[in-house]
Amino acid sequence: MIRPLLASTLAAALLLVTACGAQTVDDPAPAPAGAGYPVTVAHALGAAEIPAAPARVVTLSSGDTDAALALGVTPVAVVTSFYAPGPELPWQAGRLGPEVTAIPGNPDFSVDVEAVAAARPDLVLGTGAMLTPQTYQALTRIAPVVAHLGSPTTDRWQDLTAAVGTALGRGDAAGTAIGETTAAIAAFGDRHPGLRGRTFTFSVLQSPTTLGTVVSGADHLSVLFGELGLGLPDAVAGRPESAPGAGIAAVSTEQLGDLAADLVLVVAPSPELAESFGADPRVAGLGSVRTLDMITATALRTPSALSLRWGLEQLEPLPAAAG
Repeated sequence: MIRPLLASTLAAALLLVTACGAQTVDDPAPAPAGAGYPVTVAHALGAAEIPAAPARVVTLSSGDTDAALALGVTPVAVVTSFYAPGPELPWQAGRLGPEVTAIPGNPDFSVDVEAVAAARPDLVLGTGAMLTPQTYQALTRIAPVVAHLGSPTTDRWQDLTAAVGTALGRGDAAGTAIGETTAAIAAFGDRHPGLRGRTFTFSVLQSPTTLGTVVSGADHLSVLFGELGLGLPDAVAGRPESAPGAGIAAVSTEQLGDLAADLVLVVAPSPELAESFGADPRVAGLGSVRTLDMITATALRTPSALSLRWGLEQLEPLPAAAG
């Protein structure tokens, strides 16, 4: 899931992926050992050979933390989101105790390998951490690592949850979590049948004059909103991406009219950017504009079995024009 990716003002065209973190737990209860170990989880950078039920799990992104928590496993250490006010994101509230070590996340998505090693993990979950081959190799010298399955920008949250379930020996719990979240998405759509056939745009304010706008139908957010019946307008869909696989393109405020849709979502990483955007007289012509904070944007665009349910709740009530 990092996941999943939003442009952040903290680093010009930086794409957003979330993470969460932790203090070392002495002897946490392992996942049920079962009869399935050892297990192998194949991924884009290799394969994690897990000899026994993990007892000390470290998570490198918020999506990985969510997956573990959704399956009933509390990590001993988590990498925190660099823009979040604390180690827990709202949908994780009360699930990470004071015994969990918080490893500060970095805007460039680099991983503090020494801090991970200090937590003495027997499994590292990094499906949403944008791991490079070099970082992956360094981490594998500490413990088995589950990295992204294909691409961190397009891996389906369902597949990542299932992979984490295999690694933790909790396949049944993974199936339950996937089913419950899928049902929550469907229920949201049932409450808002008017969304079907409507259009949306989703942009992050990168500067007072530039937005990073989702243009790919394969982007996590496009897939989620597609399940609700929403699609990108022609003026946005298919624009060249800012970087291969990024899912977004830079749109200047001179092109603001291209973002017009039935539902216009704009992420403001700072109050100053929100104020400057709202003061632009062209905004009134965009349609139903909803300004989101970075946390809500993360919940929707770096999806997990926990974040999606919370993120959809934050969209309520929908603007009347959006259905």
